Amino acid sequence: MTVDQVENWPDRINAVTVEQVNDAARAVLDDKRSVTGWLLRPKGAKGPGMPTAPVTGEMETH
Repeated sequence: MTVDQVENWPDRINAVTVEQVNDAARAVLDDKRSVTGWLLRPKGAKGPGMPTAPVTGEMETH
């Protein structure tokens, strides 16, 4: 990278529109090739904001 590129990257980033981000995401991301993971605390463990195992697809938080 050049010094000019480093100095000007904030302006270039700020110039990106929501539409451009969405177009790029649609071109790259594929629902059929994605994975969703749930990180769960052990049953009975306590802690603020830590999710417990979902029962009906909804997360329970404390």
